[in-house]
Amino acid sequence: MSGSVAIIGFGGRGKRWASSFHSAGWALRGFDPDTTAGLHLPAQAWRREETISQTVAAAHVVAMCLPERLELMQKVMQRVQAEAPQDAILAVDSAVFSIDDIQNCALRPANVVRAQIADDDGFTIDVSPKTATKIRAASERILSQIAAHNSLAASLSQPQRPDAESA
Repeated sequence: MSGSVAIIGFGGRGKRWASSFHSAGWALRGFDPDTTAGLHLPAQAWRREETISQTVAAAHVVAMCLPERLELMQKVMQRVQAEAPQDAILAVDSAVFSIDDIQNCALRPANVVRAQIADDDGFTIDVSPKTATKIRAASERILSQIAAHNSLAASLSQPQRPDAESA
């Protein structure tokens, strides 16, 4: 499966999200007020947008990778949900705030999950009773496919050592 992902914030977490989705073949759009952010990605891999509205306009998934300030998350999340498609998944990468804190900031809390990339490049997903069943299922399906693709790609790129018997 592939689609369109919008990355809001290209700090350390945003870079990992962008790399994971890009290597799995997803179309990438990004926004960061720092115009030097995102330079780690090849220019043909993504499209930098001038506004949050342009970035999320056609996104299936929006990954918010912002500084851990709840008032900033609230302001950006409300802008994202006002401009993104009604059924877009909003994955907020936060190590500090709970899913309840995050959903309480949202216009459409049913579309919001808390998700993080684990050290093994898998994802952890946190939902609440407010999370819509279809959003939960789609989030789990998409993020597990991204993780599986990246895990397979990483194992294929590892040099193979010959067997001791065949050497």
